[in-house]
Amino acid sequence: MTDEHFCTCTDLECALNPNNPRCRRRSCDACIRKCLKAGEIPSCFFKSVHADTSDNDDWTYRGFADYLSKHGDGRERRWGGVETDRDEAGGLTS
Repeated sequence: MTDEHFCTCTDLECALNPNNPRCRRRSCDACIRKCLKAGEIPSCFFKSVHADTSDNDDWTYRGFADYLSKHGDGRERRWGGVETDRDEAGGLTS
């Protein structure tokens, strides 16, 4: 087993990223807590839709909805890069 915590965040400079060597905690709890308090969604959710978030400056729930509308392509990704199709009603097809 590895000491690396499962975290999809690629910002290794973030003090709350459990994969940052300077981060004391090995969980995403602090990031989630910060985001909930600020009314935001963690960047890893945005990156699960589209890896390049450089054009985004709104991390709120509304910002996520807009981002999904702009970058979503009808395919939803699960963690680990396994893609699944959704039918017209939004249900998984595979």
